[in-house]
Amino acid sequence: MLTLYLVCLVFGGIFLLVTLLSGHDVSSDLDVDVNGDVSADIHADGEGIAEALKFLSFRNIVFFLAFFGLSGVCLTLLGTPAVIALATAVLVGGFAGLLIHRVMRYLRQTESGAATNLRSIEGLRAKVSVSLNRQQMGKIVVSNREQYLQVIAKVADEAGKDHFDAGEAVTVVRVDGDLALVAEEDFIR
Repeated sequence: MLTLYLVCLVFGGIFLLVTLLSGHDVSSDLDVDVNGDVSADIHADGEGIAEALKFLSFRNIVFFLAFFGLSGVCLTLLGTPAVIALATAVLVGGFAGLLIHRVMRYLRQTESGAATNLRSIEGLRAKVSVSLNRQQMGKIVVSNREQYLQVIAKVADEAGKDHFDAGEAVTVVRVDGDLALVAEEDFIR
């Protein structure tokens, strides 16, 4: 188990260290690339699914891995029984991932500008990062005023296509609450 903890600590620690030293959030840039390769299989509507997709960002995973690894290494070196060390490491990593998720959500909500007003992305081009269709929500990444936003999305009723795969370009037709409804890239001209 020590090897697993060390690998997680090194992987997560490198990204956290680069972020802290550079002053630039490397993990938010990688969210687009990592999530672009992921295909979500979600067969339900609702806020719980939307929140789960928002929670599964690269940043949150990096924080989980770093703190899971750190606590696992410390507890193992202190001679804590393996089951207790594993359970504690999972709890500490989960708490770290949840905490950074909540902090970033709070900062986005209180920040003035694009992140607080999703209506401002209507009509903009976006890139699908998690496949979506008319029944299944996915995720898009849209650039709004030099800021990349990850938004939960679904295919709009007026779209000509029923399905968009990760990597495809789309247009945000309208925003309904926190949900972006999208259509083909050339939908609005």
